[in-house]
Amino acid sequence: MKSSVQRVVGDEVIALDAAFHGGPGILQIAGTGSNTVGRAPDGSRESAGGWSSRLGDEGSGYWIGVNSVRRALHAHDREQPTPNSSEGGRNLGHSQLADLINLGDRHARTGLCRAGTGHK
Repeated sequence: MKSSVQRVVGDEVIALDAAFHGGPGILQIAGTGSNTVGRAPDGSRESAGGWSSRLGDEGSGYWIGVNSVRRALHAHDREQPTPNSSEGGRNLGHSQLADLINLGDRHARTGLCRAGTGHK
């Protein structure tokens, strides 16, 4: 009887296998989250990132959206409005700064995540 080894792995490993057919390579994922995973010729793997939106994921859609709103709010505090101030709110269906702040308070992740990814 033939025995087989089965492993549970994350989607980044599956994407790495698909991109490099199980061989060596480096894969950068930058979508809603961000992660980098690589495989050496000996089969060993290393990764960086993928720590979630609250702990890291720099360069992800969520990170871009949240930091855009933060920069717009900082500019507003200094009375230096930016295109992000009004455009970000319009993209989320809000025209007032207070509405955008309330959206962030009501939906700690989902509302602002949409700002970074372009989803409504």
